[in-house]
Amino acid sequence: MPPIREKILIPAVMAVGLFTAAGGMPRAVRAQNNGGFPPTSPQGQGPHIPTGPTLTRKQRRDLLKYNFKQMQRNVQQLVALAKSLQAEIQKSNPDELSVNVIRKAKKIQKLAKKIQVTARGY
Repeated sequence: MPPIREKILIPAVMAVGLFTAAGGMPRAVRAQNNGGFPPTSPQGQGPHIPTGPTLTRKQRRDLLKYNFKQMQRNVQQLVALAKSLQAEIQKSNPDELSVNVIRKAKKIQKLAKKIQVTARGY
């Protein structure tokens, strides 16, 4: 084993060994975590899965309207970016691409992902 690996690997293995020999997590943390097990439901049956606040129909409708408007704005931005990227590529030569082409492509990718997440309703 090369000496550099020994210098890194041996202390890391020793630290893991000491951590597990000491019981892993401190006692206070284990007590909060229920010993590493998921918390049980108030009825004592199975793990308790927290749910978010429930929305009224009006709140849900307003949220859907807001997300739809946001998605429309994002799509307009996406179209504008795609057109500018197309123009940028048409004026560049095949031997070299500008950094702006890569930046715009990355912006388009992020915006498309944002639209996708909004469309799913998350």
